[in-house]
Amino acid sequence: MKLAFACPYYGNTPPLVGDSQRANIMNAAEAGHEWIDDYSTSGMQHRNACDQIAVKAAHDPRIDAVFWTEHDVVLSPQAITMLCESLEAHPEADVMTGVVFRRSEPFNPMVAMLDNSLTIEQYEEMKVSKDYTTRQAAAMMTFEEVKAKRLMSITMVDTQAAPFPADTASMCCLLFRRDVFVKTWEMPDLFAVDQTGFFSIDNAFFMRLKEKGFKLYCDPRVLCGHLGNTEIIDWNTWAKHSQKLMDGYDIKKQERLREGGEKGRIYGELTRLANKNRTDKGTLDHTPDSGWSGWVHNYCDFYQAHLEPIRLSAKKVLEVGVWRGGSLKMWRDYFPNATVYGFDNDLSQISGELGDRIVTMQGDQSKREDLDSVGEAWSFDLIVDDGGHTMEQQQITLAALFPKVRPGGYYILEDLHTSFLPDFGIEPGGGNATISVVEQLAEWRPVESKYMTDDERHYLEANVESVYIYGKKSMTCIIRKKP
Repeated sequence: MKLAFACPYYGNTPPLVGDSQRANIMNAAEAGHEWIDDYSTSGMQHRNACDQIAVKAAHDPRIDAVFWTEHDVVLSPQAITMLCESLEAHPEADVMTGVVFRRSEPFNPMVAMLDNSLTIEQYEEMKVSKDYTTRQAAAMMTFEEVKAKRLMSITMVDTQAAPFPADTASMCCLLFRRDVFVKTWEMPDLFAVDQTGFFSIDNAFFMRLKEKGFKLYCDPRVLCGHLGNTEIIDWNTWAKHSQKLMDGYDIKKQERLREGGEKGRIYGELTRLANKNRTDKGTLDHTPDSGWSGWVHNYCDFYQAHLEPIRLSAKKVLEVGVWRGGSLKMWRDYFPNATVYGFDNDLSQISGELGDRIVTMQGDQSKREDLDSVGEAWSFDLIVDDGGHTMEQQQITLAALFPKVRPGGYYILEDLHTSFLPDFGIEPGGGNATISVVEQLAEWRPVESKYMTDDERHYLEANVESVYIYGKKSMTCIIRKKP
């Protein structure tokens, strides 16, 4: 593909942004794409800069497409290369966008869809909103007009999903076919501000393209960081923000429910499935014969906040430690398109039929040769260690199985509180504790573990993107692998 680069530079460009742009240009060239020109501007008012870029693209027959970004967006290293790949694979798309997050709260993805679910009550609330533009738009347009134009940002990003149609996006990571500008550059209001104040400049631009019949697609694999006031707004910032919102919503729901009874509580879907299948991951106490009576884990609301985006796309899930098989059924019901694998040294405890989409394997999680026989590398969307919980078992299993998590997938290490219990192989002083290994990964420090080889430790250091630790008495963590 023959490309032009375009950025309406109207502010200082931090070195990190410039470095990410240069890396993308070189990576795209290495992938076989040819750079023809740079249409970027400097020191111009935003609309004039955009108009000038559009005119250059429309009158340059040498190019096939224009990559368009802004001066405050840190591009992922293969962003342009992946957008080119997706645009070539989807001839029906005229523009392909990546995912960029808002630089101020709410940190949701700046990819939006038309949403016609507006109610008359919400419309009346818009009329008295504290936000001036919202109040102005409601005053200028009827309920039907607002309902027809209302945009809602997407709330989930499945980084393994195929590109999908969208209605609007930010002008921060875009690949335009040249034909878009050939057919629109003479429009006098192409980059104009929306007169009603209902749309942002970017949204107004894409709604004009939509009216002309052009189609925007989003490639969710392409995640880029937006520079905020104090940090780069990326996947991790958004995940933390989403978790905080979910916690807040849950508290409000509980308060409403308790109005009808002090013991009322509402749970997420994964917690419901955990309780239904009698697992120890939800809000049920352990059975007396388990040895853990009195330890209510309540892990599943935390899990769902992270795993919901891959719920439909997940194909393979592995759990180490299956006991009676309840959690295997929970994962099967939660991930409707996945095969769930259970690994345990004793499968005789499983009660009842496991049914479809569940496969069991027998082995010892402290033996690498047994773990190496589990699946192929890069295959599991999610691996859960709920096995024996000793320091040796947890760390050997993490070292041996993390390479088998697909890029962008998740590894859950349950019951980290055994790092503080004397019966699980803790040495005097706690130097071999699994919680220490997890904290080292979370803080990007060198990993120290007597149970791992140098290659295994270096692999973890190089491939862990984020670590979230949850709980007080009962503790668990979710480790996300780099995409």
